[in-house]
Amino acid sequence: MQAIVVLDQSPTMPDLEADSKKALGYIASADKKHQVYLHLLGWWYSRVADQLAQQQHVPLTKIDLENLLDEIRGQFHQHSLPVEFARAEPDEVYYQSQEGRLFVRQLDQLQLRTQHIRYAVQDFYRAFSQRTKWSVDGLLFVGELSAYEADLKAHWARYVDRLSYEGEFAGNLEEEAACIRFGRRVLDWVETASFPIRSAMPPKDEYITRGTYHILANEELPAVYWHPKFLDKLAELSAQAMA
Repeated sequence: MQAIVVLDQSPTMPDLEADSKKALGYIASADKKHQVYLHLLGWWYSRVADQLAQQQHVPLTKIDLENLLDEIRGQFHQHSLPVEFARAEPDEVYYQSQEGRLFVRQLDQLQLRTQHIRYAVQDFYRAFSQRTKWSVDGLLFVGELSAYEADLKAHWARYVDRLSYEGEFAGNLEEEAACIRFGRRVLDWVETASFPIRSAMPPKDEYITRGTYHILANEELPAVYWHPKFLDKLAELSAQAMA
């Protein structure tokens, strides 16, 4: 109790949101001010909770707040979007629930280690969560996600076409071992690719590219695939199921 300081004439809780948004006027445009406020509020509650739960007495400083506001300012403008799930980690139940999904079945065709597949599931989760939040917060332009996905498909198609002419694979993609090597090369390319959805995205946005590729690989008729014969394999499985 001795650490509590009461400031006379401070805004009440009902007034605090309006006053805070007014103070944030230089950070973002009016249509994004609410999202900026929620972003700041989430950071503040998280830091205060840490302060109360831990025995350390590291103060929240003006510099901490200014650094956060600089980061937010860079994310909430027309050439950028906030990146909030770069370190998000799904629980074990989520990992297990993805085992039968099509994008995971695609990865199974490449005979990958379990940890490698878990990284892909993690990217799927992060990208799906981020895309959903952008949509809910009203931060996307009309048709922006569809246009982004179309661009990713085009990048993938160009790479796959170019790779198929390389000496190791040219004329050899009837062999299963070569198909697996080919698919791993395509997946390696995806996992190092970075195609930002907007031109001035903040750091650590690469998971959006990787995860969106897995979202595309999860479509009923996948728009992208790794094993060059995967669509044939999928058609065979569908025919067997209908027989």
